[in-house]
Amino acid sequence: MRQRTISLPWGAGYGLARTLLALGTLGALALTDSTPLFQEVTTVGQYPLCRGVTAAGAFCLVSPDHFETMRWACCRRTGSDAEVRTG
Repeated sequence: MRQRTISLPWGAGYGLARTLLALGTLGALALTDSTPLFQEVTTVGQYPLCRGVTAAGAFCLVSPDHFETMRWACCRRTGSDAEVRTG
């Protein structure tokens, strides 16, 4: 019987895209103050939206007074993940 091989849906391009997305997120969190990240939106209201599944997000778990601390905790976490994967 002939074996069928299934090609994997990810490759170097997929890995590069994920890396660029992660670096973009890290850059946005590291270089932007928390105030402009969570401004009120005209049609939606105050961000972050903490309804349903999104209520488990990092910024929904703390009060708005602690957004800056959480921003740095997220940056530190993202950076430590990158070190583990590449190191």
